[in-house]
Amino acid sequence: MSDFNFETVKCTIEDDGIAIVSLNRPEILNVLSNTMCQETTQLLKALEADKNVKAIVLTGEGRAFCAGLDLSEIRAGETDSEGGIVSIYRRMEAANRLIVLLTEIMKPVVAAVNGVATASGMNLCLACDLVVASRSAKFSQNFGHVGLIPDVGGAYLLPRIAGVSKAKEIIFLDRELSAEEAQRLDIVTQLVEPEQVMDTARTLARKMAAGPSFAFSIAKKMLGKCEEMDITTALHMESLSQALLTNTEDHKKGMEAFFARRKK
Repeated sequence: MSDFNFETVKCTIEDDGIAIVSLNRPEILNVLSNTMCQETTQLLKALEADKNVKAIVLTGEGRAFCAGLDLSEIRAGETDSEGGIVSIYRRMEAANRLIVLLTEIMKPVVAAVNGVATASGMNLCLACDLVVASRSAKFSQNFGHVGLIPDVGGAYLLPRIAGVSKAKEIIFLDRELSAEEAQRLDIVTQLVEPEQVMDTARTLARKMAAGPSFAFSIAKKMLGKCEEMDITTALHMESLSQALLTNTEDHKKGMEAFFARRKK
């Protein structure tokens, strides 16, 4: 990744094929500026195309994961010369592209939540495949106090993970969730001590990186789309995917190992 010089995001590719992507505006809790959204999207696309990268860990520098969109940019957009609504919409679309990419990227993504994950920062977590959180982490949508609704995937992802009723409670009451409650609501996959967050996220990423990468990418796509399908269509897509995967080296090696164990 030496060809890239990012202002707001850092990346380290480790020897085992794990890419560590760090939001890098720690002095303002890694709020998502337009530039950060664009740079992170560019970086993730490059990592997706890199055959040496098998899995991705997304985290934040400093004491926060991400405290949402940069409200100073939103305020500036309200009086932008091209018209407030148009300017804000364009900024929102940059963040939306990042969320869609996280849900669709053909490599597993683990969020390593080291501190607060607020509003759009929480929604970044919801868009990742697995979430490792510090016991001191806090999650909130936090839109009501500024007269807005959940954006950047919040209104779509939160009810699908936590349920519609619980999503309404979190949003309407502007509730902050402890890491323990976030785990009970299936927002967090694993809860660990603060000093264990990155090591645990790396361990999960390595486990997935060592698995059948193409099968995982197909499974991720299916799991993301099946909720929108009727059962007949979903079963048809499962059958087509399974037929495709039987022709991969991962499947052939796995079958050979399976039958070799049965002969013992």
